[in-house]
Amino acid sequence: FELCYSDIPNILNQSLHNTIPASESVKFTLAKSNLAIAQYYHKINNLDSVLCYLNKAKTLLSSAGRIESQAYENLNHQLAIYYQNTGNENLYEEYIEKARSMVERKLGKQHPEYANILRTKGNYYRRMGRFNLAELEFRDATEIYLNAEPQNSIYYISTIKNLGSLFNAIGNR
Repeated sequence: FELCYSDIPNILNQSLHNTIPASESVKFTLAKSNLAIAQYYHKINNLDSVLCYLNKAKTLLSSAGRIESQAYENLNHQLAIYYQNTGNENLYEEYIEKARSMVERKLGKQHPEYANILRTKGNYYRRMGRFNLAELEFRDATEIYLNAEPQNSIYYISTIKNLGSLFNAIGNR
């Protein structure tokens, strides 16, 4: 019997529905596992599975009463990236704004999570050919990462690479 990582939430969900009522903490844990699986599917560009696991996470977070949690911000951020990748500009903007607003309210504009959202926006603007807006988002993210803890250095380096590729695309820096 071989168990696939992506089967674990389904097995847990089935056992919870068949045997015991799920506590809010169990639902929250399942939601976070669904978010992690969705992130994996983002990386391998399996967009159908991404949306499936994000919807499961959204249902679990809502039923666990965790719509103000950092996991819910992560959900909104991942939904924004999903809609960006599928070309749905309106839903991208709706979800990236929800994520940005939640992080700003809960963690502040100087938090690395806020910079992650700025980086996502910068990548979106670069793809859309809106280079001036992309540059502003990347520069703001770089500043936040530069002032953050050392564990965020990988994001700082990645954002510098984003700026470099942007300048290369513009061809004037």
